[in-house]
Amino acid sequence: MIHGLWGLSWGEILSLATLIGVVTTALSKLLKKGMSDVLSPLRMSLNELNDNLKTLNSNFHKQEVEIDKINDSLRRHDLKLVEHETEIHALKEDTNALYNANRTLNR
Repeated sequence: MIHGLWGLSWGEILSLATLIGVVTTALSKLLKKGMSDVLSPLRMSLNELNDNLKTLNSNFHKQEVEIDKINDSLRRHDLKLVEHETEIHALKEDTNALYNANRTLNR
């Protein structure tokens, strides 16, 4: 009957396995806590950045809507300006025609 492995008794092997398990568990918990402590501020920063990007996108959308309104208003003003220029040109022609007719009559 085998009394152990590598010259160790079963009790010693069991003690080593238990010790390795405890050390592995402790290191695992410390590593997880350390990772959590390191990653927690990074996670919070990423969440804040994500919120800021959402706000920025919302603001860009609002600005696009306002720019569209301004462009529509500008188009309407341009059309009015063309109408006014046409009216002014017609009035000038009428005034010149009346002036010339009046000059012709006064001769």
